[in-house]
This record gives sequence, C-alpha cells and structure tokens, in this order.
Amino acid sequence: MSESKFLQKLVKELIDRKDIKIADLIIVLPTHRSLLFFKKYLQKDNLLKKPLWSPRLYSLPDFIKKLSNLIFPSQISLLFKLFKVYKTLYPEDEPKEFDEFYFWGDMLLSDFNEIDMYLLNPEGIFRNLNELTQIDTYFENKDEISDIRENLTQKDIYKRYKYFSTRMENLYDNFTNLLREKREAYYGLALRQIIENPPPQPFWPANKKIIFAGFNALTTAEEKIINTFIKNHNAEIYWDMDKYFVDDFLHEAGYFFRKMMSATGRDIARWCWIDDILTETKKNIRIIGSAGDISQAKIAGSIIKGFIEEIDADTTDTVLVLSDETLLFPLLNSLPPEIKKINVSMGYPLKSTPIYALISSIIKMYENEKQLSSLSSETSTTLYYKDVIEILMHPYINLLLKDKSIQLINEIKNKNISFVKEDFISTKDEVFNIIFKKPESVDNFIENIYNLLIQIRSEISKDKEKDWRIIEYEYLYQFFIIIQQIQDEIKECDIKIDVFTFWRLLKRIISDTRIPFTGEPLEGLQIMGFLETRALDFKNVFILSVNDGILPAGKHDKTFIPYEIRNHIGLPTPGLRDAVYSYNFYRLIKRAENIYLFYNTESDELGKSGKSRYIEQLIYEYSEKNPNLTIKEEIITLPVKSETPKPIIIKKDSGLIERLTNLSYSATSLLTYINCPLSFYFKYILQIKEKEEIIESADSSVFGIIIHRILYQIYSNFIDKIINKNKLSEIKKTLAESVITEYKNHIPNIETGKNQINIEIVTRIIERTISYESKQNNIKIIALEKKYDDTTKVGFDFAIAGKKYSIILKGIIDRIDKEDDVYRIIDYKTGATGDAVFNMDSIPDNETLIERLQKKNDVLQLLFYFYLYLATENLSKNDRFKLGIYPIRKIVDGINFLRKPHQEPYLLGLNDLEKIKKLIGMIFTDIFDINKPFIQIEDADTCKYCHYKDICCK
Repeated sequence: MSESKFLQKLVKELIDRKDIKIADLIIVLPTHRSLLFFKKYLQKDNLLKKPLWSPRLYSLPDFIKKLSNLIFPSQISLLFKLFKVYKTLYPEDEPKEFDEFYFWGDMLLSDFNEIDMYLLNPEGIFRNLNELTQIDTYFENKDEISDIRENLTQKDIYKRYKYFSTRMENLYDNFTNLLREKREAYYGLALRQIIENPPPQPFWPANKKIIFAGFNALTTAEEKIINTFIKNHNAEIYWDMDKYFVDDFLHEAGYFFRKMMSATGRDIARWCWIDDILTETKKNIRIIGSAGDISQAKIAGSIIKGFIEEIDADTTDTVLVLSDETLLFPLLNSLPPEIKKINVSMGYPLKSTPIYALISSIIKMYENEKQLSSLSSETSTTLYYKDVIEILMHPYINLLLKDKSIQLINEIKNKNISFVKEDFISTKDEVFNIIFKKPESVDNFIENIYNLLIQIRSEISKDKEKDWRIIEYEYLYQFFIIIQQIQDEIKECDIKIDVFTFWRLLKRIISDTRIPFTGEPLEGLQIMGFLETRALDFKNVFILSVNDGILPAGKHDKTFIPYEIRNHIGLPTPGLRDAVYSYNFYRLIKRAENIYLFYNTESDELGKSGKSRYIEQLIYEYSEKNPNLTIKEEIITLPVKSETPKPIIIKKDSGLIERLTNLSYSATSLLTYINCPLSFYFKYILQIKEKEEIIESADSSVFGIIIHRILYQIYSNFIDKIINKNKLSEIKKTLAESVITEYKNHIPNIETGKNQINIEIVTRIIERTISYESKQNNIKIIALEKKYDDTTKVGFDFAIAGKKYSIILKGIIDRIDKEDDVYRIIDYKTGATGDAVFNMDSIPDNETLIERLQKKNDVLQLLFYFYLYLATENLSKNDRFKLGIYPIRKIVDGINFLRKPHQEPYLLGLNDLEKIKKLIGMIFTDIFDINKPFIQIEDADTCKYCHYKDICCK
C-alpha cells in the first residue's frame, strides 16, 4: 500500500515515542477485530528490538464495562426485568403476556439506553413526550411504529403507543432503580453512572497511560469520559481523519469531528492525524451493477480470482465487506476453490439458518393445529398434512430419519390423509415423537427442542468432512443458548406463560439475533460486516450491496421519541446515522488501491432501486478532487445457460417390442400414445408413477369419480328395467345425503368451506341429470360399469410386415342401455367434451389417422368400448348401436352421439366390427413399428398438464 495502515502507523508512533513504554499502555479501540490487527502489527513490527510485555487491549464497550465494575445482563434478561417492573406498576393493563410486551419493551430499552448515552434529562424528555401525545392530531398518519408485527389495528397501535409514552418516566425510574440496587446496568446506564459516580480508583496502576484511537461518532457520555481521562489521567486520543471530508463543511463523513472541534474550542491536533490521502493517492475504483443479490456474490467471486496470489501470501490485504449479512453463504459458495485461507468476522442473522426454518415450521404446525381444534369437536391432536410434509422434507429431518421420512410422506399421500392424527406419526420413531407429539407444557416443549438440537448435532458430527459444518455447530449452539436464557429468565422472574406464548417469544427473539462469527486467524481473505471494518485498512476492498437503504442503512428506528424531539435534544436521527456510515465508508477506501463496489440494479417491492449515494458522490464529487483516480462503471450480466434441451428419442428394439406385447391396452393408453408417444413410454413401459398429491378438496379427477359412483348407485336400481320416473323422484329426495356419504369416502374432512361448496355443486349436477332422465322414454339399463380386464381376455390380433401380434384389451364401459330397439354405449364425461363428429367411411393412413384422433379423443374412446362389447357379446346382425358421450355438466343439451358431419347419429352393428378393428389396428401398427421411435410431441398445450414435462424439460 502507498500509505501505512492506520493501526500500523499507530504502532510505529507509540514505539518511536521516548516518553512512554509499550508495556505501560492501555489501548482502547472501536472493535475486537481492530484489537487483533493491532496486536498483529505490534508483533510483526521490526522496530521492536527485544521481547516486551504487551499493552492491555480493550474495545470501548469492554473498557466501559471494566471501568464501571457492574454486571451487564443480556438483552433478554433486561426485557424480562422491565416486564416485571411494568406488571408491578400496572398489573391490570395490557399487554398482559410477555411476548406481546416484547416489541414495546425492546423499544423502551432502546430509548432508555440512548437517553443515558447522551446524558439527557429523562424527566424533561418524558414530560415533553407526554404533552405531545395529548395532541391527537399529531399522530394522524404517522408511521414511526409501522414495523410492529402484532395483530393490532392501526387505531390499536396508536393507542398503545400513546399509552406507553405516558408511562415512560415511571417505568424508567423504577427500572433503573432496580438495576442500580442489583449493581446491574445496560451500556448507557453504565456510562451515566461512571460520570455521576466516578470510580474512586481506576482498575489500572497509576503508571499506565490510556490511548484511545480510531474513533469517530462518540456519544455525549463516551466523549465526556474520554475527555476526563485526557484531562485528569494523561490519556491521549488518535483520530483517523482526512482533509477531504474534514475541510468540506458539507461532507457528512466529517460531521462528528467538526462538531467536536467546534464544541471543545481546544487544539486537539496533537492527538490526531488529519491526512490528505483521499485526494492525493492513486486509486482504481470499479463500480459494478448486476441484477439480483446472488449475482453480486458470483461476480465478486470471479473477480477475486485475480488476487489469489496476494491472499495466499498471508498479507491480509484483501477484504470482502458484506453490507447485507444474508449474502454470506452465497458468497462463500461463489469463492474460487483455490482460496485456502478465509476468515469470517461478522454477524449472521439467525433467522436465515436452516434450524430456524425447522423450528418455525414446527411452531406453525401447532399454531394451525390450535385453529383446527377450535373448529372440530375431536379431542385428539390433528395436524395439517402440508405442515407435516414440510417438516418431513426438511434437510435436518432427512438427515436424522433417512428413508423413514420419505416412507411416511408416501403413506400420507397414498392414503390421501389431509388431516393427520398425532398418534399416526408419533409412534413410528423417537424423532417423530419429539416433533409431532404436542407438548403438554413449556418445559416439555423446551425439552423436545433440546433433544432435537442434540440429535441434529450428533448426526452432523458423523460427517467425515466436518470443516464446513463448523458454522452449523455455531448456530445450533446459539439456539441452545437463547432457549436456555429464556427458560432461566422465566423461572427467575416467576412469569407464567403457556406453550404458544413461548413459541411467539422465541420467534421474536430469534428474529433479532445474529450469530457472532469472530474468526481469530489474521491471514488470507477477510470477510467482514461493514461496521467490523472500523479502524482497519486494506489494499483491495470489495463491498457488496452498495445500494441506498443498505449502505447507508434505511430508517429502521424503534423508538417512542418522534423525530422532531430527537432532533431538538440531540438524540441520533437518520441523518446522524448516515454520517456514521459515510465516515466508515470513506475511511475504508482511504488507503485502498483497488476498490470494487457492487450494487443490485433490480427494483424492490416498493419500486425503489439504484446505487448508493456514496457511488454518486464518488463519480461526481470525489473524481474532481483526486486527479489520480480512475473510475470505471459497468453493468455485468451473468451468462444465462439457455441450451435448448436435446430431443428425447427412444428407439425400439426387439426387447422393447416384446415388452409391448405383454401389456394390456386400454382406451386411455391409446389416447396417451396418440397425444404423446414419449409420455406413453414413460407411463406404460417404464411405469414411472405420476406425482402423488394430497387431495384436500375434490379436484377434477376425484370430482369425476364421485359423480360416476353416485350415478352408478342411482341407475343400478334399473338394471334390466325401464327407468322409472317416480322411482327417480324418490331417489332425488335422499340425493344430498348420498352425495355427502360418497364424498366422505374420498375426502374425509368435509367441514372446510371449499368442500361444502363442492358437495352442493355435485348435488345440483346430479339433480339436473335426474331431471334430464325423467324426460326420456323407454330407456332400459343393460349394464353399468361393465368391466373388461386381464381375466376377460378380450384379444386383439394384428400383423406388421407379415408378423402377427396378439394383445389384450381392457376397459370399463360406464353405461350400456337400450332406447326402444337401439342399444347405446354411453361414456360419462364430467369435464369438457368435444363433438363426436367422425367419418367412419373414410379412414386415412396411420399418420393422418393419429393426427385426426389427437383432437377426437372421445371418438376413439367410444369406438374402443364398442369393439370390447361387440367382441364379447352374442349379438344379432340386426342389433343397432349408438355411441354417445354423456356431458354430465351440460346434459340439458343432450347426449353427443357419434355421427358424420351434419348428419344423424350413426347406427352401427356387427357389420362395422371389421372397420373398427382396422381403425384400432392402425394405431397398434404405429405403436409396434420398430422403425418408429417414441418421441416427444411438439404441441405446447399438450405438455402443459403432462406429469412428465420436467423429465422432458418442456
């Protein structure tokens, strides 16, 4: 690097000074990460001639904790204590449950902490806030608390917001008094106590000297404490500033330093470095826009290949900064495998981990179960099948159960169980019992989660390549710690909560928790969150997600104190927060030579998008100040692999032909072949099963089955008899009951609204059918659902190139009846139907016939059934037949009988048997032709509903 890094410069300065000894120093830096780098530079500095005792090193928060000598409870513990104070003061008021209080309590703690960090008078703020809340119109259309996730109306939210605002002073006084009595504190309260009651004796010997370094935006209390040490304890402070943003009074990055200089009126130049690096050093800045967040990670991974030699040389001069922590895993998966040394130091949202998804699924399952139980009179636990399957398909459950989870999913699908009984699952495996057995208490639920986490960790530990599992160990551990903390606090505060309250509380806390990845090895590629880079410098800087709303972060304030008051009294506002981000951004690129800034070009859900304002500042402001700057801006689109899938062609051989001869053929199988030969191959030769789905309400196929069964029940009363209109009227009276009974046979749970509607639809359709039949005369039922299968042995012979083949046909004819002297072969259709127009006297060649039948499926079905009947019954040459499609939904229009165009229906007989056999034989000739492979159909509409479209990639 052209300039020494800030911490290297600090090390050299302290070593060169003759008035101090390194061993007598206390170094206070912004972060733990900066302490590690300081220690590294100190160890490697060639100015050290002999071994020395290391100085004491502290981050500022740790220094304050050490100085205060107080106990710092966890955030969860503080919230429970605040809730206990709240319930003591207002025992009858809402909210009564801790999980409802959590959001509001978290907001209260945040405000209390800020009030103390800025040494403000709580009484004055709360009084002003109380007066302001009395002005109802002020709160109209306000959005300060739009991030609340509770199930409250906007009016309720405003009411509760005002309610808490009027009680803040009382809560603050009682809560802080409680903490003082226990010698406990949150960070802001500790700062206030140090200033109000300075410790009589510092925790270090008198000869120690304190060095504060690398700070920018200090709170009022932090600034006062540091100034006190500078004045009374000979402490010193080193800044890392640059003239570019300090001298420009409009530049937000220098806001806090200029404010401090103006307020102190002192010459602090002795303890600070105001360099002129940003405008004088050579820099190469590359600004890259790409569509989507993942693409940023992939592009960064490809560019960083050019820095592998530097990374492997252990220079720690390359950093990847993630403004959006959720990109950590996509980035890790996008890095070149050649990079062997990677160090992650950042927080990662716990809610983005697989274990969070699993626990959330379990919670959702029992929340849904609670709703189901409120709608049902059954006492046993009933689980919604989608919740059960979602859990069973989770990777961790598959890891634990291997094939058992898949077997259970198949059993649920095969039995069409839409509402699963707890005892159906829990007895099958211990893990099932942990997950699906409804917990009886909070302790029981916690025990179940503990057992689940332990079993998952145990299974993960069996992985031979364990290195990449370390991150999983970390977030499993974090889950364990959070649950343990909640359980301990519940017991200590003696708060009674039920299982559902615990679930909601756990989800809330997990949503706000980050996994602290704090890698120690200072070598190779560094991956950090944006704020972890404070006081650190790198030669090569990659920053992802440089978008407005992320860098700087958007407005996400959780506060009871409105902007106007915050701005007036000096509490942080979005503008001040932007100044913090701006300083960190410019300080990070200050000593860098190669800077890569990535941003997402896509719009978000609100229509907003675009690069961060920092990019615009670099292009239009910074470029004018630094003549040695090179900026390149570009949009990179990842190459999309859109290879046209190769056509699937299955050639026939003798073995395949033999398999064809062993099949039994139905009208449906022939229609499948006509519509798509490859689909026929998948279904009937390979016997690939169609994807099974749980049917919660009647889909088209089940709808048809139900109607077919009810029609069978009705007309079975008239087999070998003329349909009696009076009898039909009697049947119609009990129809509704029959529909419900039959519907339950296929869809056990009929209480849902959709099923109730479907039952009503089926009833009305059958009523219309009965009404139609009542108007017909002399209809005699011959047979219903006449079945032809392998036992019936309906043979069919044909020949190809002199070679004879003999196969078996099968099928079920819905209805055979007789109108006067004419037989009718009837096929019920509950869905859409086409016309039954087909010229039997002009049968074309094979290919033309198949092409014609692709749009005449109903015709082929009728002819196929007619052949089955003629081939098996002893009929007279004088017998005449009509073949008809019975359109159930539109039966008022009558039966669609097979006919020539614009002519009366065909009257067919035994003389037509050979003609029909020839037509069917032509289809089999096509199927058995060894020179005709099974190929895909080109019709996109046919593929749309095909079960095998994923295999074909169409």
